[in-house]
Amino acid sequence: MILHRLSLRRGAGPFSVLILLAVLALLAALLLPAIQKVREAANRMRCANNLKQMGIAAHNYFNDFNRFPSGYYGPVRANGGTTDVSPDKAADRGPWVGSLVPLLPYVEQDVLYKSLWKTERTFPAPKDAAGQPWLCGPNEERKAWWTLPQNVQPTTGQVRVPTFECPSDKVYEHGGPCLVAVHIANGKFQYTVGQGKLGLSNYAGVAGAAGDFDPNIKDQFGKPAASFNQWIGILYNRSTTTFAMIADGTSNTLLFGESLGGEGVGQRGTAWTWFGVGTMGTAYGLARANVLAAKMPDLGMAPPAGQDGAAWYRFGSYHTAVNFAFADGSVRTVRFGKTTQPNFDGNPPGNNVSDWAILQQLAGCRDGFANDTSAITD
Repeated sequence: MILHRLSLRRGAGPFSVLILLAVLALLAALLLPAIQKVREAANRMRCANNLKQMGIAAHNYFNDFNRFPSGYYGPVRANGGTTDVSPDKAADRGPWVGSLVPLLPYVEQDVLYKSLWKTERTFPAPKDAAGQPWLCGPNEERKAWWTLPQNVQPTTGQVRVPTFECPSDKVYEHGGPCLVAVHIANGKFQYTVGQGKLGLSNYAGVAGAAGDFDPNIKDQFGKPAASFNQWIGILYNRSTTTFAMIADGTSNTLLFGESLGGEGVGQRGTAWTWFGVGTMGTAYGLARANVLAAKMPDLGMAPPAGQDGAAWYRFGSYHTAVNFAFADGSVRTVRFGKTTQPNFDGNPPGNNVSDWAILQQLAGCRDGFANDTSAITD
């Protein structure tokens, strides 16, 4: 009889386990940055695709109505002679609905669009009552959209629209207040805050540098505020822009852009709603998400060094550059550069090729300048 010697397998000792864990930790440390880069690249592509869909939607809207949608429905100048009113003090001069709402039927949200309610008309007479579907003529004012309970329900204003979310931001995790309306008039960026779990957005139309201006209003330099009006964009208050009005060319003019709608560092204060924040200006430049944001400076003034980060009044991004949809339907990135440092003395920029001036020229649809924009675009 042959006896087989049985060998006993010894378990791994504590030192071996530590070595194994160290090797695994090292591998994880080496792989994590690569995984994060791949994930961010995918997010950036999804973000660009969202803007692509919005650009296509705007073109389809144009095919149906022979114009782009209005940037938002704020005050009409013919009613009271001024549009320089803040939405939180003039709820009846809205409805303060933004440019994303008219796009809903074109981004597979037709049911949601038909669920939204129009508010009571306040101007011009005769007034009419609230009802469905959502509707507002270019020259009529209505009560603010959020004043009607039907518009803030889980099936209306609270609905999440994936096309309006940048995957890098995770905007719904901030849990803070949201902006239900933004108004840009005569160089003033104004907003009103709402509470509740409303549908949010990382995207808005481009109003140009600072939207539309009343030529009788003076800026802080004592000169006509219309000097900023040279960079008026496609989507501003009550805009009815056509392709023929884009004198700078559709491939050179911004249509929609991305933003956090609030701070990217520390306690996030705000986020944009898709219902009300339809447009934003470029006068305050582009902001990185990982930089502190100072209190909003006066228009044309540079923020403190190191405090030019993401904020409600700037386009910005977690990406390495900011995605924009151009008026020709293409999507390209615009680099941050020194776009938050205004190079403006109250006069047209002429041959000014600063990053800030180039951004304004991209945002304006008929400023007439043809500087090389490759310094900040990809």
